[in-house]
Amino acid sequence: MNVNSKNDIESLRQLLEDLEIELKPCQISEKANSLFREIEQIVSIWPENKTSGKLISAQASVYPLRVNSLSPCVEGALRAFHAAGLQASPGPMSTVIAGTEDQIWLGLRNAFNTCAEEAELVMAVTISNACPHSKTE
Repeated sequence: MNVNSKNDIESLRQLLEDLEIELKPCQISEKANSLFREIEQIVSIWPENKTSGKLISAQASVYPLRVNSLSPCVEGALRAFHAAGLQASPGPMSTVIAGTEDQIWLGLRNAFNTCAEEAELVMAVTISNACPHSKTE
């Protein structure tokens, strides 16, 4: 399905609503529920998730508190960044992301929400409109 037109996006939203109704009585994993919510978030704001806005970059670090493993939160944040259409370059202490203003804000919000479902957390972010916007610049 090519989701460029408004009708296609509305059709996709309706399919997600129908799927949610069908899955309601089923026992699905929390991971499946989390992925489903991520898809719903992206589709619900799809028109805003295009390439509008100036190119900017950000450095983000997520610190889940009182957990045995950092990996689920970090991996969830990376999925949220990629789902927002961002370039993401993970490092040992933080991830550098680049994209449009809309993509950055969407990715940061969804990354925070995804991690907050797993644990209490601290998220540190530095945003720039002056630093390189991609690895090649």
